[in-house]
Amino acid sequence: MNAPLRLHVAAIGVAFAVTCLVHPAGVSPRLSLFGISVVAVECGVWGFLSWTRRANKALEEEFRREMAEMTIDEARRKAQAVLERSDRVTRSEPPPDQTLAPAVREFFNTYDRVSFTLGDVLELGHRDQGFSEVGTTSDRARLLIRDADGGLFEWEGAGTPPSGATPDFPTLFHWIATRA
Repeated sequence: MNAPLRLHVAAIGVAFAVTCLVHPAGVSPRLSLFGISVVAVECGVWGFLSWTRRANKALEEEFRREMAEMTIDEARRKAQAVLERSDRVTRSEPPPDQTLAPAVREFFNTYDRVSFTLGDVLELGHRDQGFSEVGTTSDRARLLIRDADGGLFEWEGAGTPPSGATPDFPTLFHWIATRA
């Protein structure tokens, strides 16, 4: 629930409670109890959502730290294990563009297209402003590789990430390793 709506619901609850206290004869007990219940439920929901956001943020930070510490060889091994379990892999025939980032070139020398169970797809797409599109996520975010360093972005916006942006994953292999 967004902040303005949350504030509105809380204000309605407080208005009911105050009306009951100021004019007890003019307000039914059920209506007053409803107002107080709305405030209590809203406070509980808001507290729960705040807790889950904090927990998710901690998990995401831990995940990003693990990804940053994973070497390219370890990520490659984990990615290979994921790919071996997939039955929706199309092997590549022609070698891809030699100007791609090394990990991307290595991957697309072997695979032409990979579809993952949750709907993620890896498939070499167009190139634009120093980025190569290499697929889409199940949420329809584009997977973009920065050609200069091989960093992978799950990009939901139009165009490409701004110069100097930090990639979501160090390499394509790191991203694949998370699909286990």
